Amino acid sequence: MIGSIILFDQQGTGYAVSLPLIFSLSFITAGFFLFIIGAAIKARERPVVSGQEELLHMTGEVLDDFESKGRIRIHGEIWRAESATALRRGDKVQVVAIDGLVLKVQPLNQEV
Repeated sequence: MIGSIILFDQQGTGYAVSLPLIFSLSFITAGFFLFIIGAAIKARERPVVSGQEELLHMTGEVLDDFESKGRIRIHGEIWRAESATALRRGDKVQVVAIDGLVLKVQPLNQEV
C-alpha cells in the first residue's frame, strides 16, 4: 500500500494512482490472505484421514486362520498382519502398531 502511494510524485508530473483504488485493493488482498491463513489453520486441526496414522486403532477382519502371521482386510484392502495370539477367519481385530507394511494386531475385545 505504501509503495502504491509513493509510486508517483503527485505534484510534479500530474500522474497519480487513485487513493480509493489503492485502499480497496489493499483491503481485498488482506482479506484474501486472512481467509487463506484461516483455512490453513483449520486444516491442521482436522484428524488424519489417510496414510499410516489413519490405520492405527482401526478394526479389520481376519481372512485366514493364522498363528502369528497372516492376512487381514481393512477398508477393502488386504494387509499382512502379525498377532501374539492365534486368530481365526472372520475374527475382528484392532491395529495396535505398524511396522513397515505389516500391521500388528490384537483381537478386538483384548486390551493392550
